Amino acid sequence: MDAPGMSPKGNKRPGDADFFACAIRGVEEELGVTAEAIDSIKVLSLNIEYLILAIAAVAIIRTHLTSQEVKSHWLIQAPDRNEASKFATVSTDPAVVLQKLFSSDVLWHPTARMRLVQFLFHTYGVKEVAAMLKARKA
Repeated sequence: MDAPGMSPKGNKRPGDADFFACAIRGVEEELGVTAEAIDSIKVLSLNIEYLILAIAAVAIIRTHLTSQEVKSHWLIQAPDRNEASKFATVSTDPAVVLQKLFSSDVLWHPTARMRLVQFLFHTYGVKEVAAMLKARKA
């Protein structure tokens, strides 16, 4: 969540009014998807981006767009559209997500794994995910 001031790219901005405004701004900046495309937002937690000391809202954001439409928005409208070539979808099946989480062929953002685990906890429950993780170790 940004305080009033300068963005990391040097643009002046007013700051986020609340965590929902932060989530909407993030989707617009990162993916080029406007607020009109958002159906719902559920804030799961907050974390500190330790490299830049910013508070990040971890949220599930549902849109009425398909993944291909999101990628198109990203390619055309997002400030960092060069990253869109790396866009990939991940199944929401917990076994597939866990396989991806433990894959060594993925270059992860420092908090990406934590965000996926939070998605699993929210979607399938902490006990069920813990059992799946324990089964992976066996």
